[in-house]
Amino acid sequence: MANYEYLFKPLPVGHKVFKNRIIFGPHVTNFWPNQLPDERTTAYYEERAAAGVGAIIIGASPVDQTGNHAPFMTCKMWSDECIPGLHDIAVAVQRHGAKLLIQLTHTGVHRTPGDDPYPLIAPSQVPAEEEPFHIPREATVEDLHAIADKFADAAERAQRAGLDGIEFHGGHGYLLWAFVTPTMNKRTDQYGGSLENRVRFYLEVIDKVRRRVGKDFIVGCRISSSDMVPGAVEIEEGAEIARMLEATGQVDYIHCSLGLYRSVHFTVASHYSGLEPGFEAPLTATIKAAVKNIPVFVVGRINDPILADKLISDGTADACVLIRELIAEPEFALKAQQGHIDDIRPCAYWNQGCIGRIWVGQRLQCMMNHASGHETEFGKDHIHPAAKPKHILVVGGGPAGLEFARIAAKRGHRITIYERGSELGGQINMFARLPGRAEVRNWLDWLVRQVQKAGVDIHLNSEVDATNIQALISGSSVDEIVVASGAHAAADGRSGVTTEPIPGYDQPHVLTYEHVLAGELPKTLGSRVLIVDELADRIAPGIAEMLADKSRTIEILTRWPSVGHDSLGPMMELPWIYEKLDSLGIKKTSDSWVKSIDKGAVSAFNIYSGRAWQIEVDTVILVTTKYSNTAIERLIRERTKLSVHVIGDVVAPRLVGDAISDATRLAHTL
Repeated sequence: MANYEYLFKPLPVGHKVFKNRIIFGPHVTNFWPNQLPDERTTAYYEERAAAGVGAIIIGASPVDQTGNHAPFMTCKMWSDECIPGLHDIAVAVQRHGAKLLIQLTHTGVHRTPGDDPYPLIAPSQVPAEEEPFHIPREATVEDLHAIADKFADAAERAQRAGLDGIEFHGGHGYLLWAFVTPTMNKRTDQYGGSLENRVRFYLEVIDKVRRRVGKDFIVGCRISSSDMVPGAVEIEEGAEIARMLEATGQVDYIHCSLGLYRSVHFTVASHYSGLEPGFEAPLTATIKAAVKNIPVFVVGRINDPILADKLISDGTADACVLIRELIAEPEFALKAQQGHIDDIRPCAYWNQGCIGRIWVGQRLQCMMNHASGHETEFGKDHIHPAAKPKHILVVGGGPAGLEFARIAAKRGHRITIYERGSELGGQINMFARLPGRAEVRNWLDWLVRQVQKAGVDIHLNSEVDATNIQALISGSSVDEIVVASGAHAAADGRSGVTTEPIPGYDQPHVLTYEHVLAGELPKTLGSRVLIVDELADRIAPGIAEMLADKSRTIEILTRWPSVGHDSLGPMMELPWIYEKLDSLGIKKTSDSWVKSIDKGAVSAFNIYSGRAWQIEVDTVILVTTKYSNTAIERLIRERTKLSVHVIGDVVAPRLVGDAISDATRLAHTL
């Protein structure tokens, strides 16, 4: 059992005490129907409180409609309508001994105007990095006084709802920080220019809020220790800002994050970033050294309770803020305290469900834990023993089959898995072979470990086919069958562009991405490689990086406006991947597709103009559609009258999160 020196010690914060140093940090969930809490929202937070976190901070909630958080759906703190629902969350969280705070914000230029009549507002008429055609108006001094009053009103609502405190979102370029960072503040009045002037509005808001809520209510500040942008706030200035906040005597803690929207790939770094767990520690330690009497919180890929304890014991911070880690594993704190570290479901920092979805207005999901956000259906209190335990045969040991087996075994079913390959994990094994993607194996290893602990009978190198299906069913008294046989890459290059196979796909120099990732390569790829990309995800750039060589020219041709279109950006990977592709000299050709493949050339065309040209190639790699492996399902249905269920890509090729969703729902049903 790990010996934690500080992690589970109480932490005084203002006039209250957190029972330990693990904080479920602020983040957008889009769980708030009509921007108000409901039963599902309450259950999400209570699940983490019941599992032992010391405090919870509800994510950035706007204090005014002019700073609403579209496309994010968060609590409307400008209205008394929020009070009853917040009170329900407070009661649910506090009965487990955790403190509850809510983060208050005005998003300023960082919102998407909708049907509302409010123009964007900012310190200066500087457009947002991500929406250059949404140009704000410059806030007047009267605007600032009114917005400060809105912050005070919102804080009072949180207090009336029974919360323990509030946190200002004073980072990432939202309105409070937009005044602080010189990249967004070009003013020449008392709110611009010197650091003292740029911090003035932030301090005025703090003062007005503290006067309204009194001394016993927690008031914390989130800041960006560094904007990670040249010419913006760097760590030296961040430390001075922290000293100025503490000097007010009105701030109970400082929560260090980093980055602006233009550097948000640092703020919520994916596994591909290469940033180590706890990578923000050096910056936070500088902030910690700058203040004397108030706690400092650190965040940033803190994926291990031993690491969290070390960050506190070495003086980096007084508490650790975990977000994606607790989305993936609500019982992180409980399992750590009980010494069950191997049972903590690791976050793979995939950024697909928790980050990618919220940027397009969808509800947060976890690719590895479908119960996250579905606690009222699949939370830990809803895993009930099966009314009639059965022997269930699972065909396929990929993510869907493994997750089904894990949950179904926990409910008391006897599970047997037949996997035709030599290892469990399905296509996750291939994905993990892409450069920078090995961290997803942490989750796969956990999943395999949990299935083994549950006593699941696993057969590798064991394909279910016509020669053995009858014997398997009758010889082991199988009651039901779950088919999780997955999907495979389309070798014919079929896509949504032409909906037909690409002529010439069946030549020896034409491969699929599965061939590459499985190591099934010809003796030579030649000096000219063309990657034909329909999926617009991480695979094509990963293959390009894998095969890059000084003697080889690699081109990615995609039918989309860009490589990774509508995928790499929301998942916070586009800057990292594009930097790598540029450094390797990878050519990117957009809006294009392949008409035919010949021995030494490909006939390409622009999908809009029809313009055609030839590309000389030695090897073509297809990253196109996928086909479900349905043959085994048909065979089983022909040979038995047992109930047969299908989950994952065999239903239809989708995302890993969809496979986990299928598995979770079925395992709770049988």
